[in-house]
Amino acid sequence: MSSINKACEVCKGACCESMTLQLSEADNVDEKRWLVLHGKLYNDWVELPCPCSMLVDGKCSIYETRPDKCDKAQVGGFDCIFAISRRRPENVIELMNLIGIQIVPKPIMS
Repeated sequence: MSSINKACEVCKGACCESMTLQLSEADNVDEKRWLVLHGKLYNDWVELPCPCSMLVDGKCSIYETRPDKCDKAQVGGFDCIFAISRRRPENVIELMNLIGIQIVPKPIMS
């Protein structure tokens, strides 16, 4: 039995509330147009709001048998960091520390 990563518990499924797709990987112009019209564009990425119906109270209700796409999602990967920054901005520093990314403040130059 796998256990849910502590960062995921704190985050409460930000990555499960939308899907992020790379626009440059769309098959054709019509698909790109559809993505842009239905999602939010961030440079070459499109975020589509599509909350997972299996997310219950911030937890995956089918965690042990979740789909491959979810199983392969990397805690601390691009989709994870993107989702946290867009959906849980108040928890970014805590979550980044939990996944092992150190935030180093820029020195103030005088």
